[in-house]
Amino acid sequence: MKTNVVSIVRVLTVTGVVAGLLFAGLASTVLAQSQIGNFHITFNPLLPDPTGNPEDDGWENPQTGERWFFYPNAGTPWWNQWWYDDPPDPNRYKEIFYNITIESWQVDPGDPNPPTEPDQVIVALNWSNMQYPETGPIGPPPNADEEFAIERSVIFDSQLSAGEAITVLNEDPFEILEYNPEWVSIDVWVEYSGQVGTLGGNRIEIFGNIIHTCIPEPGSVLLLLVGSTGVILSRRRWG
Repeated sequence: MKTNVVSIVRVLTVTGVVAGLLFAGLASTVLAQSQIGNFHITFNPLLPDPTGNPEDDGWENPQTGERWFFYPNAGTPWWNQWWYDDPPDPNRYKEIFYNITIESWQVDPGDPNPPTEPDQVIVALNWSNMQYPETGPIGPPPNADEEFAIERSVIFDSQLSAGEAITVLNEDPFEILEYNPEWVSIDVWVEYSGQVGTLGGNRIEIFGNIIHTCIPEPGSVLLLLVGSTGVILSRRRWG
């Protein structure tokens, strides 16, 4: 009887150690997969296109060096910056936190006839879906002609006047539960009121970061743990 008790204790101890290692390993994997994407874009009504900033660290086109790309085929004509995340995986999911600042300034503070109407600003999260072929970190992410492979969720849609600033952030994670996308991005668009004053309209700056994390499904963790425990008990019983 004493031998049996000792054997059971040993099995339970080993099982507990393995379980702890599994959870520790999975936890470290999740933490290692958290990534931060930084962005900063400026819209100026006197310029044909918005301009990026050295803070931008998204995917860079190896031919042109660009990080912001125009997507005119989605209804809203977005400007977009992409970040690689991880290989696409239907057995994991995505959590995203964002912290975004939007500021509006007069192009020329000395304008004797400044614009008085607010401008419309729209910001969205987007990501590649499972229809997009896996590319790896080198890319490229989906382009403007591949809207079928892109999903979007608008997180801000409001008007700003000159001198106003707003911060957009989330306390609870934005979740993509169906799969882990390979690419994630920020989409922005400014619709000017049409008032440009005498010396120009309002300059809109949008900057901040997104933190995107690839997470194993809870069911996968449980199955892995139960399977490992079963192997240990089977080996003790039949070994």
